[in-house]
Amino acid sequence: MKVAVIVAAHQVRAEWLDECIGSIEASADQTSVTLDLRIGVDGCQQTATNLGDIEQPYWWSPVNVGPYVVRNSLITLEPADAFVIFDADDVMLPEYFPLVVHALRTYSLVGPSRSECTETLTPIEQRTYRHGVCAFRPDVLTCLGGYQPERLAADVDFIARATRAGFHLHIVKQPCYLRRRHASSLTTAHGTGRGSAARRQATHRMERQRLAGKVHVQPVTVPLEYRSQEARSA
Repeated sequence: MKVAVIVAAHQVRAEWLDECIGSIEASADQTSVTLDLRIGVDGCQQTATNLGDIEQPYWWSPVNVGPYVVRNSLITLEPADAFVIFDADDVMLPEYFPLVVHALRTYSLVGPSRSECTETLTPIEQRTYRHGVCAFRPDVLTCLGGYQPERLAADVDFIARATRAGFHLHIVKQPCYLRRRHASSLTTAHGTGRGSAARRQATHRMERQRLAGKVHVQPVTVPLEYRSQEARSA
C-alpha cells in the first residue's frame, strides 16, 4: 500500500520541520506501507533553506499560493493508494500510521484525533477530530476533485463536501499526533485566525457553493519544481 503524505510548508522553523519529517518516517516504519513523502514549499525561501540544511527533498513553488493550492498540486503529482494531509509544524505519534492505515482499509475518509500542545510540545488538551488533518482514499478525491483554492478554511470545506457526498467520516479517537499552537499559525494569527473577517468571508463563499450543491471542485494547481537533496543523514 502506497501512502502519500502531503505537507505544505511556509515559514516553518528548521527544528519543527526536522521533528515533523522524522516523526512521519518513524510512524511509517511501524507498518508495511510504502511512504511517499511530498513536501511543498509555498514560496518561502527560508523554509526551502531549512529543508536543504537537513538534506530533505521537496517541491518548490516560487509564488506563495496558499496551503490548499500547494496540497492540490502535490496530490496531483502521482497516484497513491491513500493520501494523508499533515501540517509541517506538527508531530506524528508512532501510533498514527498503524491506526490510520488500519482504518483506511475499511473507510475512505479518516479523521485522526490529536493532542493540542504548546510550541515546545507540552500537552494542553486532547481533541477529538473535527476537521483539518485527515486521510482519504482516491475515491474521495475522485468525487471531490480537490481543495477549494481559498487561503483559509478549505480543510473544513473538504470534510463538509465529503460528508455531503455521502462519505462516512471515521474518527480515530486515540490521539495520533501533536498539534502545535503558536502565534504564527493561520488559525491563530491576527487577520486569519478564527473569528477574523478574512476567515468568515472565505467560509461564507465556500458555504454558498455547497448549498448550491457543488461537491466536485476542479483542483487549482501550480507548477512545482522538484529539488532533490542527498538522503537524510542517519
